[in-house]
Amino acid sequence: MDPESFVLTYGLLGKEMAVARVVAALSIGIMAGYFTLYLSNKGFLENQLLNNIKITHATTRNKEKELEKSQIAIIRLFQFLINFKNLGIFVGKFILIAFVLEAVMIMYVPMEWVGGILGSDNPFGPILAALIGVPAYASSVSAMPIIRGLMDLGMDKGTALSFMVGGATTSIPAMVAVYSLVKRRTFLLYITFSLIGAILAGYIFRLF
Repeated sequence: MDPESFVLTYGLLGKEMAVARVVAALSIGIMAGYFTLYLSNKGFLENQLLNNIKITHATTRNKEKELEKSQIAIIRLFQFLINFKNLGIFVGKFILIAFVLEAVMIMYVPMEWVGGILGSDNPFGPILAALIGVPAYASSVSAMPIIRGLMDLGMDKGTALSFMVGGATTSIPAMVAVYSLVKRRTFLLYITFSLIGAILAGYIFRLF
């Protein structure tokens, strides 16, 4: 969770929701990190990065010793720009498609209907919110007014937290970006931790 998201959450949804979001994000991240480390040490997550991204490697140290510092800086700058372009094209084409699909879904799914099924009377609210966040969540800037509106329509704070935490990590653009960089096993682990963590955070926050 970046500072911008915290400030937006604090300003539109209040201190309690902002702090809950930080605690939930940190807790999920730490647990996911340790579990992933455990699986890696057991050999379950070996070679999980995709190899179809063209990366220009830096000049070897032996050759760099033969060049002046200014020449090395220029070479590294060009290498960075080439790598940036390759990664941008590779990930950007997927994210562009994701944003188009997401915009279509948001346009044709009425928020009043969503608010009705995410009310405090629905025991499955956090689960539904985490799933609805996949197509409905775009970014913190655009999501905060949506969440504020849904809460005005009856969505409780625990369900709102599940929507925020789950949507930020499992929105279509976020999933596409991760899927374009890692293999299926790591991707499934990412989605599992994101959804389950968001749902549990929502139910726990409902208790306070």
